[in-house]
This record gives sequence, structure tokens and C-alpha cells, in this order.
Amino acid sequence: MKIGRNQYLIVPWDMENKFEYDQMLELGHYHVLLGERTQCKYIWSVEREWLLIGYAIDAQHPQDDEGKMLTRLDEGCDKNLCNLADQTLYWGGRWVLFSLRGSSLSAITDCCGLKQLFHGCNVFGSQSRYVAMAINAEADVEAENYIKQTMANDKEYAWPLDVTPYNNIKRLLPNHIYDKGQIQRIQPREHFSGMRQEKRVCAVADLLKKMIQAASCRTNLAVTLTAGWDSRLVLAACDEVKEKIDVVTLKYHHIADSHIDIQIPKHLCEKYGYIHKTLPCKSLETDFVEAYKVHSENAHEYWMQMTQSVRDYGYEDWFWTKGSCNEVSRNSSGILYDWQVNTRVLSKLYGVLSCDYSKAIIGKWLESAKVYTAETGYSVLDLFYWEHRLGSWLAECLNEADVVGETFTPFSVRAYFELIKDVPVSERISPDYHFFGEVLKASGMSLDMPVNPHRYDSLSAKMKCLLKNKWHLLYGMILSR
Repeated sequence: MKIGRNQYLIVPWDMENKFEYDQMLELGHYHVLLGERTQCKYIWSVEREWLLIGYAIDAQHPQDDEGKMLTRLDEGCDKNLCNLADQTLYWGGRWVLFSLRGSSLSAITDCCGLKQLFHGCNVFGSQSRYVAMAINAEADVEAENYIKQTMANDKEYAWPLDVTPYNNIKRLLPNHIYDKGQIQRIQPREHFSGMRQEKRVCAVADLLKKMIQAASCRTNLAVTLTAGWDSRLVLAACDEVKEKIDVVTLKYHHIADSHIDIQIPKHLCEKYGYIHKTLPCKSLETDFVEAYKVHSENAHEYWMQMTQSVRDYGYEDWFWTKGSCNEVSRNSSGILYDWQVNTRVLSKLYGVLSCDYSKAIIGKWLESAKVYTAETGYSVLDLFYWEHRLGSWLAECLNEADVVGETFTPFSVRAYFELIKDVPVSERISPDYHFFGEVLKASGMSLDMPVNPHRYDSLSAKMKCLLKNKWHLLYGMILSR
């Protein structure tokens, strides 16, 4: 089996002969197999070895490369890595970080798990099939039946949480650390507790700008823009690096030139001095579709058009920049009391095929999740979106996009999630999203050009918004039916 572009596999010595790869490194008693154009950085010290796969940026030190980041991390981490999440609080990008001390291996991913890590029997990889081949894992029949059914019914299909098509192989979910074979959730350290709202608005605006600045120090950015909130927030963070970005909007075949996702980006760019490019999507090419499907397991046709457009318009060496991951902070699923949330509710809200297989997996997750949310102040719905929707579905889709180039979102940084956690829910929900409007203003962008205009004009849209965000008891009853 060939290790694909921007992919990796870490195996104990003498297991690499099953694979084709572009490059091999040593990490203690492991061999690290890298596919074409896979970025990595290795350093060692008296205490431990460090290996970072993917790319990482530091909002506090925008000019620093991964080597400087790892050196500073090694100096700041305590003996048992108890403060690893604190030390990477301002790290963005798509990365997996391994730490080896003696024979003990620990690992953590970027905030939203966008660089995938699968593990089983002391083998680690960016795709579960690599790990399965290395350890001769058997297919999980129940899992195979599940994915066949969900692929037939939902174009945005995903594995529930940490499961894979194979027995004894799991995904490391975001917000978790792999430590010597044990999986632990990361405890937030309340770095920003007690911060006044006005200061929090400015801190978020500043953080997003620094994330964009740090990313632009690595390469140019193709910033995708629509009429929505998340891409508007990204654009507002770009004003100091205009010479390093292209603002682009993909025009899919079903979208007319008059569509708000075409017209509003055009007018925004005219007002704020950006050059806007509308990129008509071209028909999918047979060779590209074949290469896309070979690159990944259970590839989503839903993302092929976007990925081919990255190649068609020459952005392979740029960061394809999106507003992904902010859905968690916008409470896009609505608001429920934690006691109202059960497996049925989560399955309905997030398009998980409801069956005995998925219910058992979600039920097990819920047991620990409700304890965690009670301790930390996160909501169960937000946590599920973070650990499942981002950690499984989005991570898989971005892994598929690796076939042509690298992606970036400024929201995937732990400092952002911790800043947002203590913003009152009433300030960050539809239809007004008041907190995010204040962030735009703090970033120098007015709201005289509406975000998603007319979305809540109809009576049905207004009622749905009230149901999701205000009528919690009724909303929960409807979802539980």
C-alpha cells in the first residue's frame, strides 16, 4: 500500500516493508513513513524526542517556524506533559504532535483534530486503513454495514465519533490526548475567566488577525468568501495582509450570478479594497475523481468539486482558507439543557444514522461528556459538534482535500474555543449573533452590508429560530420523538 500525499504512518521497526512511501524518518524505536509533500519537523533533547507532522503556526509568535515552536515547547513542558495543552494554546494549523520519552509515546492533535490520527496496537497513521494493514486488523462487520447505509442516505456521512471500519483501531478525537495508550480529555485552564465582554471581543478580533498573519508568513492564502458570518469574520482579520491573499468565491453550477453568495462578496471586496475572484466550478474530470477516491477511504463526492477547483485555479501551494469550525461557537444546533440531550437527539441533529450500532457508541460518549460539561461549562451539543462533527466529518473531508493542497481555518486554535466558552449563549446565537457583530466592528468592518440577508424574513424561519434558541423544552420534546 502506498502512503498518499500529505499522509503518514508510524510503525515499530521492521513493519515498513508493507508500504511504499516518499521518505522515512526514525523516532526512537519507530519508523515514520511519509507520503509525498508531507511536512514534518523533528527535534530531540535530553528529556524527549518531538515530531510534528503537518504544519503549525503560533498566534503569539507569527514569524516562528515549527522548529522554533518545538524548541520553545520542549523548554516549557513539564516532565509529565501535564501542561501540553497549555503550551499549545495558541497553536493553529493542521498538525499532529508526538512526544517520545524512553519507550512512552504521547500525542495530541490541533484544536479541532483536522490533521487525523488513528491508532491501534502501537501503530499510528493519518488513515485507518494504513494502521489496519500494518497490524493485520480485521474489518468490523457492523461498522461496514453502518457506513454503507449512511453513505446511501446522506452526502455528509461520517463515522460516529472515534470508530473506524476496523476492529481495535480508533480515531483520536479533538480535545483529547493520547498518553502511553490511554485517552484523556483536555481540561480547560480558564485562561480567560473573569474577562469583561468588551475586552473579550477585542481579544477574539486580535487572535483571528494574528492567526491570519501567522498563516500568511508561511504562504499565500486563498480566502473563500460567502454571504455568511464565518467567512466575513475571516475577511475582517485579513486587512493587514491584503498583498498575501486572494479573495475567492466558488460558483457552483446551481448558483446564479445574482445569488447573494456571489454578490455580497463582490460588494464587500469593493468596499474594503480587496480584489474578488469568482471561480466557476468546472466539470469533474474522470482522472481526478479516480485519484481522489484512491487517496482516501470512503471519499465524499460532496467535496470533490471544491478540491478540483483548488487545482484548476492554481492554488495547490496556497492555504485554501475557510471559516470552518466556528459553527461550535455559534450554537448552530440550537440550545438544549444538558439533561435533555440523549442519543436520539444527537443522531437527529447531526445526521447520524440511528441504529443499535451508533446508539451504543454515542451513549458511551454521553456518559463521560456530561461529567465533563458539568465541570467545564461547555454544553453537550457544542462538545458533540466539536468532537464528532469537526473531529470526524470535517477532518475526513480535509484529509481528502490533501490530494491537491493544504487547508486552513483561523478558528481551529484552542485559545479561541476557550475565549468563546464564557461568552453568554444569548450573545452568540441566531438571528443576531451580537457578539460576532461586535468582533467585526472591532476588526474595522461595519455591518451596513448585511450578513445572510433575508435568511430570517419568513415566518417559518422566525419560528424555527425561536424554537431552537428560546423554547428549549419544546425543542427537546420534538427532537426526542
